Amino acid sequence: MLVVNVAGNTVRKWEGRGKEATGWLFSPSGRYVVWRETVGNEGALGRLVGHDLMEDRPFELTAGNSMTSRPRSVSTVEMYLYFLSRRTIDPAYDEINFDLGSTNTMRPYA
Repeated sequence: MLVVNVAGNTVRKWEGRGKEATGWLFSPSGRYVVWRETVGNEGALGRLVGHDLMEDRPFELTAGNSMTSRPRSVSTVEMYLYFLSRRTIDPAYDEINFDLGSTNTMRPYA
């Protein structure tokens, strides 16, 4: 990815971590970029990672042990990142198969 600083008239090449990255999202000020990176299970598991473009510093937002979707939006004050994730396993009995199953596990997080 090329990061272009129009005010500073600079272009620099930025290398990712070498994994599939989807759902690129820039903060309102343009300082942060956040995306979903696949971890395993054929892309079902993912983590949210980001990069501070001012300090040229990467950071990790989630651990990657859940089915996290791409980032949805950033608050205008850049304090919150909103995304969907399947983290809570709340088993319920299935009345047809007489077995435990997990339903409605996708929830919003900030």
